[in-house]
Amino acid sequence: MLSLAKEHKNRGFTMIEMMTALIIFGILAAIGIPSFISMNNRAKLKNNFVDFSSYLLEVQRAAIRKSKSCPINLPTSEMSSPTLASPCSISNNLTLNYIKMRNNITSISFNYRGDTSTSTSTKGTIVFSLLDGTGEQKCLVISPGIGLIGTGNYDASDRTGTDPNKCYSSQ
Repeated sequence: MLSLAKEHKNRGFTMIEMMTALIIFGILAAIGIPSFISMNNRAKLKNNFVDFSSYLLEVQRAAIRKSKSCPINLPTSEMSSPTLASPCSISNNLTLNYIKMRNNITSISFNYRGDTSTSTSTKGTIVFSLLDGTGEQKCLVISPGIGLIGTGNYDASDRTGTDPNKCYSSQ
């Protein structure tokens, strides 16, 4: 009988052990959740940026392949989750979710050689940021005439501008 009482006493966890485990779990969650959210936001920004860059290259290649001019119209003001369209795109429309896009040009057009013309005669700058306006910003600069497209990180201190000189190479 004595051996049965000892076995019953050793089963399960005490309240102090459970509370200690919960406190440790809470501390780890408090440290890890903000890092996870930040990582997730950076991934959303990067994925949308890569999608847009790929879309531009797709339209540029289509202009060369079809030997015709292929335009892309951009939002005229800062826009959240914009949708872009080009008649030359295989995938038709591109919707960029979870981001804001601002730009200093309203259209990009690729000719039969892949050269660009923009709605202005200066470098076109397109800046991507998170919807809440925090974190890093990605940028894309389009040189008029030669079809050169550069990408990078935009100056973190400028949350409203589209200056091509504030787009730094991300290499």
